[in-house]
Amino acid sequence: MRDCMTQSRRDRFVLAVLAIFLLAAPAVAATYRTKRQAILHASPSARSAMLATLQSGEPVDVSYCSATWCSAAWRGRNGWIARRYLTLSGKASAPETAGRGYRNSDGEWVPSPQQSPNGPPPGASAQCNDGTYSFSRHRSGTCSHHSGVRRWLCVQASRNRR
Repeated sequence: MRDCMTQSRRDRFVLAVLAIFLLAAPAVAATYRTKRQAILHASPSARSAMLATLQSGEPVDVSYCSATWCSAAWRGRNGWIARRYLTLSGKASAPETAGRGYRNSDGEWVPSPQQSPNGPPPGASAQCNDGTYSFSRHRSGTCSHHSGVRRWLCVQASRNRR
C-alpha cells in the first residue's frame, strides 16, 4: 500500500513539473501577412498609440489572436494589429489582379459575380438569379445586384470560416 501511495505521489509530482514546464514554454508564433495597409497599435484598441504603419503583404509574427485583435511582432516592434487585416502566410487567396472584385467586411478581396457556361467555377458560393456565380463569403448582400440568390452551393472545407 505504501509503495502505491509513493508511486502516486511521484506520478503527481512528475505531472506537476511537466505542466509547469509546458506553461512556461514560449508560445510558437505563426507568420501572417497583411492583407492591406495595417497599423501596429500599442494595445488592442484602435484608439491606442500607433507604433507603425505596415504596407500590404508585410510578414508579421503573431503569437495570439482574439476575435478582433492579434498580438504581433514586426521588425522588432511588439504590438497589436486588427485581425481582419491579417492572413496566414501561404494561404491561397484570389489575387487582386484577377479581374473585377471588392473588399468584403472582413477586408478580404472577393471576385465579382461572373458568368460560367460550364457550371459553377471553383470557389463559387452561390448562383444568382441572373445566372452569374457569386464568390461571397457571407450570406448578407450576396447577389444583391444580380436579382438575389437562386441557390447556395456547397463550398470546399478549405474555404470554411475559422
